[in-house]
Amino acid sequence: MRIKDIIICIIALLPLSVLWAQQGSGALFPGRYAVPVKGPLRISGTHGELRDNHYHAGTDISPALESVPVYAASDGYVSRIRISHSGYGKVIYVDHPDGRTTVYAHLQRFGDAIQSYVKKIQYARQSYQMEAWPARGTMRVVKGQIIAYSGNTGSSGGPHLHFEVRRTASGASLNALALGLPVVDNAPPVVRGLYLVRIPDEGAMEQPSDYVQIPFPAGDSIPLVTAIGRVGIAIDAYDSQTPEERNKNGLYRIDLSVDGRPIFCKQVDSTDFTRDRAINTHILYDVYRGGGPRIEKCYIDPSDPADLYDRSLGNGTLTLVAGDRHTICVELRDAAGNLTVRRFTLAGQYELNTPPLYPTTERRIARRRQEVVVCGRFTATFPAGTFYRDLWFALEQTDSLSVGLHRKTTPVNTPFTVEFDASGLPSPGKLYMSCNGAAMTTSCSGKLLSCSLSSLGEVKVARDVRPPVISQVKIPSALTAGGGLIRAVVRDADSGLAKYNATVDGRWILLEYDYKSGSVVADLSDLAPLAPGDHRLTITATDRCGNQSRQSHPFTIPAAQAPAQKKAVKQ
Repeated sequence: MRIKDIIICIIALLPLSVLWAQQGSGALFPGRYAVPVKGPLRISGTHGELRDNHYHAGTDISPALESVPVYAASDGYVSRIRISHSGYGKVIYVDHPDGRTTVYAHLQRFGDAIQSYVKKIQYARQSYQMEAWPARGTMRVVKGQIIAYSGNTGSSGGPHLHFEVRRTASGASLNALALGLPVVDNAPPVVRGLYLVRIPDEGAMEQPSDYVQIPFPAGDSIPLVTAIGRVGIAIDAYDSQTPEERNKNGLYRIDLSVDGRPIFCKQVDSTDFTRDRAINTHILYDVYRGGGPRIEKCYIDPSDPADLYDRSLGNGTLTLVAGDRHTICVELRDAAGNLTVRRFTLAGQYELNTPPLYPTTERRIARRRQEVVVCGRFTATFPAGTFYRDLWFALEQTDSLSVGLHRKTTPVNTPFTVEFDASGLPSPGKLYMSCNGAAMTTSCSGKLLSCSLSSLGEVKVARDVRPPVISQVKIPSALTAGGGLIRAVVRDADSGLAKYNATVDGRWILLEYDYKSGSVVADLSDLAPLAPGDHRLTITATDRCGNQSRQSHPFTIPAAQAPAQKKAVKQ
């Protein structure tokens, strides 16, 4: 082989070799760290995957069953335990001597020692939701120890283990797949659509995404695309472990080059929780919120602070003039090194078809200063930095109890406040606000309602006079003095459930609550032993507007049967 050919091969393989070198040099698995579940790993969510308002901060491992043992990845101690209705549900944080923390989320239950510790706190506080930080080193675990069991708690969409490796000091979450988590992956990323996007000037007002899909004919044909002005490339793609895999996971790395010169690189080695909402500047947000796919940009938006990009390459955009002709190459990789390539020719000939801009209004909102908008009884306060661009603010009021705050397709960077003057309306404490159909936590001070929002769209005020509904109470007939599970469903259709509790003969008993199904479960063994005879379970539920429901249900613990006497046997 000629020296020239060898050099060409080395250059061609360089991106992959760099990728694998990065994985190898920082590998934790399967040597220093143990895999948190046994058996072949099926991945249902990758680190950095595009989610609503955030990048996925871990790796979702799907045993497809609940109650699968979860093992400590390395020696350390439990530094934090939390149980919440949404988010991570039941979650454990383990700090390790090497400066890392592992996180195990959406758990069904904890290991015995941790479970006992948690139950004591829940009963002391009389609350299912809890958070605790055990004193450093007091709750030690060893590598390979069972610390929990997989589940479906919190905002999980099915049984799985959400697993993270973090830097303890900064809290940055690291990509476990890039650290060597052993996964069999023989499928390259799949491209569903490649797009050419017109890029507005940095100081331009908000406007709809101006994009066209690049057609890729069958075979090896390379399409020709034409445009004039400043443009960028965007892509709709996913990754999976095998060609037959149904899960559509996120990409690890995107490279874009023009005539062989790299101009954009995004690689997900870690994510920063403080910059999560920047995802809304990385995708064509208005397309997604309008019902389309999450199309991610192969260029850097000026307002995107994420540290996922190689910014030394520039911002990834191109400026075309008549007569330009370039070869564009997009390379997609997963953490296993599988590669997908798309190429096309981009020529400067004529402009993209430009859709009409959003209609202007009288009210201009500047993103760099606080703005206040008043409409009827509603007042919206937008702190400086709420939006990513200046915009002409669209305002529409259909009646005195609702207002349209601009468009839900406009991304919001930081929360803002909406207030409603309820003067003259009866019982303002029974009023609550909703945004785009979802009830919001609403406070009431005198005649003033207030709530914090992170999305624009339709805001409504409604009255809630209906108490929560308690139904499907199931008390097994085989209860014993040692315990048994009592189940029910608690839901509120209006302002939302605020509080719930249960007692047995006046003694508080823990209710495990799943907000997705509304189910509550009480384990009578928490109060064991219960004396034989009649008992009474009382469930109380209160919504955010103070409406309350209460139900009582009797049950009986049968008397223990005396053991049968054995007949004497003659010797």
